[in-house]
Parts: sequence; structure tokens; C-alpha cells
Amino acid sequence: MNIIFEMSAWLLVPVLITGLAYAVLLYYRNARTPFSKQLQLLLFVIRFVVVSLIAFLLLNPYFMQNVKVVENPVILLAHDNSSSIVLGRDSSYYFNEYLLRFDSLKNMIGDKFQIEQYTFGQSVTKKGEVDFSDQRTDFSSLFRELSTSYFRRNVGALIILSDGIFNAGIQPELQAGNLPFPVYTVGLGDTIVHPDFSITDIRYNRLIYNKSDFPVEVNFRAVEAMGEQAIIRLSADGVIIGEKVIPVQSSRFSGSHSFIVSASESGRKKMTVEILGQGDEIVLVNNKREFYIEILNQKQQILLLAKAPHPDLAALKAVFADYYEITTEFIQTWKPQEKQYSLIILHELPAEGMNNSFLIDFLAKKEDLAVLFIIGGQTEINGVNQMQKAIQLRNIGQKSMIDVLPVANASFTSFTTETFQKERIRRFPALLSPLLEFTSASSNTSFLNQRIRGVETNYPLIGFAEEGIRRVGFISGTGIWRWRLADFSQNGNHETFNDIFGKTANYLLVKRDNRRLRLFAEAEFLLNEEIRFRAELYNPSLELVNDTDVKLTVTNTESEISYDYLFSRTENAYQLNAGRLPAGAYNYIAETQLGSENLRFEGSFVVIESSIEGQTLLADHDLLFRLSRLTGGKFVTKENMLELPNLLKTDQNLTSTSSITRKFEPLAGLAWFLGLVILLATAEWLLRKTFGSY
Repeated sequence: MNIIFEMSAWLLVPVLITGLAYAVLLYYRNARTPFSKQLQLLLFVIRFVVVSLIAFLLLNPYFMQNVKVVENPVILLAHDNSSSIVLGRDSSYYFNEYLLRFDSLKNMIGDKFQIEQYTFGQSVTKKGEVDFSDQRTDFSSLFRELSTSYFRRNVGALIILSDGIFNAGIQPELQAGNLPFPVYTVGLGDTIVHPDFSITDIRYNRLIYNKSDFPVEVNFRAVEAMGEQAIIRLSADGVIIGEKVIPVQSSRFSGSHSFIVSASESGRKKMTVEILGQGDEIVLVNNKREFYIEILNQKQQILLLAKAPHPDLAALKAVFADYYEITTEFIQTWKPQEKQYSLIILHELPAEGMNNSFLIDFLAKKEDLAVLFIIGGQTEINGVNQMQKAIQLRNIGQKSMIDVLPVANASFTSFTTETFQKERIRRFPALLSPLLEFTSASSNTSFLNQRIRGVETNYPLIGFAEEGIRRVGFISGTGIWRWRLADFSQNGNHETFNDIFGKTANYLLVKRDNRRLRLFAEAEFLLNEEIRFRAELYNPSLELVNDTDVKLTVTNTESEISYDYLFSRTENAYQLNAGRLPAGAYNYIAETQLGSENLRFEGSFVVIESSIEGQTLLADHDLLFRLSRLTGGKFVTKENMLELPNLLKTDQNLTSTSSITRKFEPLAGLAWFLGLVILLATAEWLLRKTFGSY
């Protein structure tokens, strides 16, 4: 128990002097006091103490004491809210009887422990309602959220009620092993194998160019349907454009078929893939998938210009070839042509030991041409600085080359990257990069930062900047072809690699938006996913303002049903949660009036009725069992779920914890201290009153 001060303790001296002076002036300099010497001395002491204590409060003292804090164990209850649980034949049980049993379980556990309830699926929600509506299941986001929210808390156990099916995020065991508390699991869903035909995956390009052919690859599965036939059918805007009959040759049969489709007219097309079987199927929700493609009139031109052949060029060409017109040239033989390039990618250019003046002149004449620099050991850094002024580079040391690993920049907002893809990016191999210092002459953003020898830095590995109407990108390192191989080796596809560089090129190709009303939203949403918009409004001086209302009208292109909204205002912008909308294609129009001007912004998006939750309906209780065994918990079936309270009660690790913490309270706020001052002042007054002073 101590008293501490915000100010110097030496200030106690003037405090005591103040009390002493006040008492001296009142009792020793005042000759008319009718008190005896003993009483006068007592009153002197009381007045000295009272005044000193009041003056002492001016030092803002704090009373510090060590307090023992006892924390009872918290039980985390996480329920899988994905639709795969109720897509089987026992869906009515889960919507009725099961929910009553779940409430009973909560009450039984709540009688003995403190409960914190969550739902998870597409997102993690505290105290969320269990309605089995989510269209994805992500265990890793649940573990990440709980690890952060309950860091250093006394968590007794995590109880997960799920069917064990996951289709987003990383493998659950990889994160569950780091949890500091046991995981108890309850197995839900259907573990009985029924005859079933399903579409498991569709591979297609969302952007197609007119008068070109494009593939649609359909992967399917047939379970317990040996000897039957699977009919794969592809439709565009309700018209059948392809069909294939495939015999099922085993009880667990999977296959694929590619349709080649001709893009005959521009615009958005609704594509539908169906699988039809002759068996007695119970679940049909996974027999149909819908998606949308956008047919564009003309491809944009990209120039890949390099110092020498390099595997990076082939890796980039594999990403861009389906979307853009690609030209690959080498600086020694390249002759500038009159092609209307939209983006030029310079691989280790400008190069050392070469005359780069004509390349500098070429860029100077193309003020709106986007540029992506891939900087390596042969890049002439001074030449890069001459070609653009947005970011200036400087070699650190003797042109050192280092291995740099990628890590996503959490504050990057120019385009979105899924959480699971950020985790994949962290596992990509290192690029070989010169050690550079970046100095920004204008606003710039870093998409991926450099991780050097295990330390995450703010140095950009992939970054962007703007110079006038030109957008400039930087990749600080060579060897990106290794990322493409690693993506396929680790994940079985090139999805993350294509996403990184597809969005990088798309961001650079989009011209700077000079509209004064701008809206930002995703192009695609899943069914039951909340549709969110962000808006910015600029005055004639291009300053952000939000002092007027912005209205939004969203219209379904098929039913022509419209929905009206009003944006809410943030600090200097706008945001809107439009909730959930039925599957389909939508156009939207945002309008506002700023002064005498009417401002307008138009766009579109689609809501996809994804059956990702219906691709696998066989519950994976083995996964739940592994999670429990890995963390020291236990697995029970839904029939035995009410035994969990007894299991928790016998768990020796579920005990209260205590800790000693320091508690600071202002002395002026303590009742006993104020009571002491008032008591002394009252005692002095009563003594003076009794012995004839008042």
C-alpha cells in the first residue's frame, strides 16, 4: 500500500509550509483567542493537518495497493452456422428438436461456468443466432479470433458443434495446435453415405473478350451410383449450349468435362451448370451451380519488355494471356511501335551498362501509360528514378542482394485479398532483391511488404504510386516464377498467384477516377453474404466532404425489383450495409446533390447462389476427433452432447486462476480520505464553538 504522485515529492515541503503558515496566522499571531494553551495547541495541530491535507490534494496523489484478482474459467461455445448441416435428410430435426437440445446444453453449462457464445461460418459472430444460413465454413478464422480476443484469459475449454466440413481458410489442425485450451467437439450432420451427384468445382474466366472461344471446366462427383449415367449440362441465360453424358464407373466416381463456348456478343451472361443422374438422390442442392461472365469488346494491350529471357516472363504471361493481348520483347531488339499499350512491364529495366535514354524518352511521351518495374540485380536504379518521380530509390550499402519473403500489408485497401490467400502468401519462397531505400514523392501504397531474416519491415515488396495520371507499380525482386510453382505445390492450383498479379495488373490499368462521387463495392457476393458499399464525395476543390445525403438504388436486372438505401456518414466518407439480397445480377445508381450540382455514379454486381456448402454433405467427424485429441479435449456425438457438462466438471484443468494486480485510485476520490478531512474540520469547529470562539 503506497501513495504516489504525478509531481515531484519535493513539493511536499511547500504543502507543509502552507499548512504551518495557515495555523500560525490563525492561532499564534491572533492574540484575541480565548483558548487555553493546551486547547490552542490542539486547534493549531488540527488546522495544520486539515490545510496540509487539502493542499496535498493539489499534487494529484494516487493511492496504490496490490489487489488479488480471481478469474473463474470461461467456456467458449462456438456453433457452426453453415448450411451443410441442414442440407441432408434430417434438416427438420436440426431446425426443431436439435435447437431445443442446444438450449438445454447452454443452460446446463451456464449453471456451472461463465459462457461466451459464438457462431462461425462465413464470419465469426459473438452471440450470433444459429440459423444455418452461412455459405462457407472457416475454422481458421474462428481460432484466430478466439486466440486474439482471449489472450491471457482463463479459458477453460472451447466447445465446437459442427459437422466437420470446411471449405475456406487453412487446415484447422494447423491453428488448433497453438490454442492454449482444450477443444471439445460435438459431431453434427449426416455420416451415412447416400447416392449423390454433385458439381464440385467450375473453372472459368470471369472476363471474356468478344469473338473469342473460352473453356468452362466442370468437375463432378458421383457417390453410390455405379452403372448409372451422369448428364452434364451447360446453359447460358437459360438456353442449353452444351451437354455431355458420362457413365459412372465406380461407387466413388469423379470426373471432369470441358465445354468450349463462343463469346458472340458483349455484356453479362448468366451461366448454369447442372448434373443429372438417374439414381434416387435425396439432396439436389449440389446438382446445380450458377456463375456470371462479362464479355468485353476489346482486349487491352500489355508489353512485357525485358533485358533477357527469364522464367518470370512465362509466369506473368500465363496469368495475363486469357485477359489481355500480350507482347513479349527484349530491349536489344525492341523497336517502339504505334500499338496502344495500356501497361508496360519492365523486367530488370532500365539495365546497367546499356543506353536507356530512348526508353526514358518513350515513357515521357506516354504520360498515361501504366508502368510496372520488376527490380533485380541488373536494374539501374538511377534510371528508374529518371523514368518516374513518384518513388525515388537508393541502394543501401554495396548493392547488396538479399532474400526477401512476402507478407501482406494489413492496411492496404486498394483491392481486397481473402484471408486464406494472405496465409498462403506467407508460405511463398523468397525473392532475390536489392537492398533499397524508398523515398516517396507522392502518396503510395504497399500491397506486400518485405520480411527480411524473420523481421517484418515496411519496405514494399509489391507497391504502387501515382504520378499525374499515370499509375506506377514496383516489384522489388526477381524470381516470382517460384511463387507460381509453390502455389501449385502447396495448394494444387495457381489461384493465389493469379489473384496477386491479376489484381496488380487490373489496379494499374484502371485509370485514375476523377469523378467527384465514387462508390466502392465487390463485383461478386455469395448468397447470404452482406453487401457493403463505401462512398466518397469530393467538392469542386477535390476535398473529401460528407455534408449531404447520398442515396442508392439497387435494381435486380431480371425481376426489376428495386431497393432504396441511404448511406450513413463516417468521419469524412460514407458507408452502407445493404444486407442480403436474392441471387441474381444487379445494377445500382448512387445520387446526391452538392450545392447546385447533381452527382451520379453507376455500377453493377452479382449475387451468386453458390452451392459450395453442398459440394460435400458427408460429415467429417474424424476432423473433429483430431482437433479434440490434438488439444486435450474430447469428442462426443450429438446424441451424447448433454454429457458435456459432466465432462467439463471432471476436467482438472478447469480451475479458477488468481493474479496480483496493482490498483491505482486518486486520493481525492477515496471516501475515507475525504471523511478524515471533514471530520477534522468539524472537530475544530465544535471545539471553537464550545469554548466561545463563535
